[in-house]
Amino acid sequence: MKLHLNDRPDCLLIHSCVLHHDRHRIRIAGTAYEQSLILTPQAVELWDVNDVSALTAEHFQHLANLGAEVVILGTGAQTTFPPPPLTHPLIQNHIGLEPMPTPAACRTYNILASDGRKAVTALIV
Repeated sequence: MKLHLNDRPDCLLIHSCVLHHDRHRIRIAGTAYEQSLILTPQAVELWDVNDVSALTAEHFQHLANLGAEVVILGTGAQTTFPPPPLTHPLIQNHIGLEPMPTPAACRTYNILASDGRKAVTALIV
């Protein structure tokens, strides 16, 4: 499904997020990804996380260093909250965290990024 028209050429948006062989396939700027990634309005970064249980405080510190006002965490097929002690780097930097299913995270990121918000999405696929 097409998620959002990109009327901001300076901003990377997610074009589609579909379930493919029990994993989500995410299309950004003509490239399909079937692995976890971090997306900012300017860059796509592959991410070495395959499940919420694999998250560490270092992962959240890296997300905190990206300069976002909110981090949208796509947690797969359903919402899974990471253990609160791991998210301390975000709390220290006054950065919001919104866990949600990966398709919802894709849609939410597009809305915030296209509105010029400093959003980062970390998608577990």
